Amino acid sequence: MTNEEFLRRFDAHEKFTKREIREMCWGEVGEFIDERVVDELRWFLSKETIFQVEDRFFSISWFQGATECQENEYDDSYPVEVRRVEKVAYDYVPIEEDN
Repeated sequence: MTNEEFLRRFDAHEKFTKREIREMCWGEVGEFIDERVVDELRWFLSKETIFQVEDRFFSISWFQGATECQENEYDDSYPVEVRRVEKVAYDYVPIEEDN
């Protein structure tokens, strides 16, 4: 699916196939920005993938199987448009004292 097709279908509130949802979750639509584990469940990791299409950002939540016996779950997944919030990270270094 092209970026243009994704935006057109998203804006028209069209349904995406399970394969297309899976592609969004694995960073194959638009540009992959970030992924985080939201919660660790017994058999699944609840994950959120952020991706960018043109100048817009989207989030999609899904479940990744926590063992080789668990399939990934995309059934309730659907992209949501989000706004970008800058992450700020700080490094701390010790202060050297004059002797």
